[in-house]
Amino acid sequence: MSIKRKRKISMTKPAQSYSPKKASPKAHAPERPNFEAAFTEGEIFESEAKYDEVWGGDRLLTMLVLSKSSDQLIEKFNPLIRESDGDDFSSLINSVSAYKVHAKARADLAELALERLQAIAEYHAQVLINQGKGNYDSGEARQE
Repeated sequence: MSIKRKRKISMTKPAQSYSPKKASPKAHAPERPNFEAAFTEGEIFESEAKYDEVWGGDRLLTMLVLSKSSDQLIEKFNPLIRESDGDDFSSLINSVSAYKVHAKARADLAELALERLQAIAEYHAQVLINQGKGNYDSGEARQE
């Protein structure tokens, strides 16, 4: 009972990261974020369409293992380990391990997306402050 993957789609294409710099509330020209697209929309839609085909089995296996107690896992996998000298069980361990690496890479992508959104939000806030439309001026409440 081994789970075979057809082709892994890498979602870890390198992308520029953005580290926001602290700017004073009254900066003359806010630093505009500068990063390139990490993927094309076509790449994303293609990858997402194949996601379940590539990772669905490993994700399901991971979740099913978590749905069982130790007694249930021993009962379920004892015959599998004895019949295949542990090879099939090792394959299951490798599948869960591969999904773990993939899930961490996806979490890294989510972190990068958050950094980009935060950079845009900081830039927009600084532009508004410079235009006199911000809620705060030099750290104090704006008075009209």
